Amino acid sequence: MLFIKRLISAVICLAIAFACYYFAKELQAKEIPEQYLGKTEATITSITSYQSGSGKTRSTGHDVMVAFEANGKAYSGELDYYSSDMDQGEKVAIHYDTSNPGHFYSPVGNSLGAYLLYALSVLFLIMGLYFLLKRRRF
Repeated sequence: MLFIKRLISAVICLAIAFACYYFAKELQAKEIPEQYLGKTEATITSITSYQSGSGKTRSTGHDVMVAFEANGKAYSGELDYYSSDMDQGEKVAIHYDTSNPGHFYSPVGNSLGAYLLYALSVLFLIMGLYFLLKRRRF
């Protein structure tokens, strides 16, 4: 009976681990819309920090401006994400609309939620293996 309880616990933990891993991958992957077939590197031209809210709801946001060339013309605009390891002058990959290169976005999805789900998947994987491989002590 004890073996069945451990086996059920192991299966539940492993299922949770795989579900967390799957959802973390989904959070990080952004699908590229059909019209965004152009791909290039943009240079970060500026990173501006700003405060919003007040009191306990105060938060810090960032505007990341980039510049790039497409079809021999220069374009610039705001990137759709920010990461604390970004620096001015750094290159980032972007996709742009081939019919209107001024419309662009980055396929990168660096989200804290994805990293937390990866950590949870490892934790539940270890727990599942522990329940599965645990020996009965006499």
